[in-house]
Order: sequence, then C-alpha cells, then structure tokens
Amino acid sequence: MAVQASTGRDSVCSCTVNLPSAPEGGEEDEAELGTIESELKGYEVVIADDNETNRRILSGYMGHWGLAACVFESGPAALEYLTGPNGFKPDVFIMDYKMPGLEPEDLKKKLQGLYPEVPIIFLSSADSSTVDHLISGDTGQILTIGKPVRQEELKGLLARLIGARKKPDATSSGSPKIIKAENSRSLLV
Repeated sequence: MAVQASTGRDSVCSCTVNLPSAPEGGEEDEAELGTIESELKGYEVVIADDNETNRRILSGYMGHWGLAACVFESGPAALEYLTGPNGFKPDVFIMDYKMPGLEPEDLKKKLQGLYPEVPIIFLSSADSSTVDHLISGDTGQILTIGKPVRQEELKGLLARLIGARKKPDATSSGSPKIIKAENSRSLLV
C-alpha cells in the first residue's frame, strides 16, 4: 500500500493485491453452460411474480436461453390465461411463493389440477420451514429457490426438470415469440 500526498494537491493512494490464478477448466464450464442452453431451447415456461423487476429479469433469462415464456403479475392472472383457449403448453411453472390474490397452497393445487405432470418452481424469500410446509408429502415435482435467484442455479434446475421431457418439435425455430396476452400485462417471449 502506498500514499502520495503534497500540500495543496490531491492525495493519491494505491494498493496492490496478489490473488491466486483462476482454476483450470474455465473453457469446459463455458461449454457445459452452452450445452444446457441448447437443451432448454423451445420449451415453454409460465412465470408469475407480482414484482415487475423480477418478471423482467426472469423473462430476460428465459429469452436468452431460448425458452418461450408467458409472464404474469399474479397467480390468478396466470390461471385465467391457462384455462382459456391459448394453445400454450407449459413445461415448467416459475411462481413467486407469496403473491396477493392467491395463497401458495391454492396456487399449487390449481396448477397441478390443470397440468399434473408439469413441475413447479417456487421463488421464495421466506424462511425455508414456511416453504417446506407447502412441499412436504407432495408427490409432484415442487421445488423452491431462494431469492435473489442466481441465474446459473435457475438454469441448471430448469435443465434438470425439463431435460427429461419430450424435446420440442424440431421444425420450430427455437426463437423466442412475443405476444401480448389479452386482459393482462402478460408477455409471451
């Protein structure tokens, strides 16, 4: 550490820190992440979160990874859309654990009633014992991720959950679609 000072002039401070080199294998990690992204392309996700920033971040992740995302500001808005004639067939749900208008247990039951085979990821800033109550004894694929959501953790979880599902139609372009859903602020990306 060094300090350089003169009367009537700004002082200059500098510091040198010796850090260890990055571990080997960075290229392999990047290749693995690229493989995960290619495995996700063309799948469909329903996202519901009452926080606009969270919706924007999550839909950005989905678009970047090539997933089609239908994004809603509440559980009831998502359910209204899913029960209508929209043709959207989700491969996974990503839901905020605590949103106004519908308790998490009720949302889980309604989603499982519509799509029993589709996994649900709840995003939660709640203490894990609160969320564990929702999941305990459940035979479906119900998982939670703590907030703030780490991009790579979510990507890995999505790959694990939907990787075993039927691959999207090879004729689809895998490009994100953008559609304004009626009667809501939902966006299909």
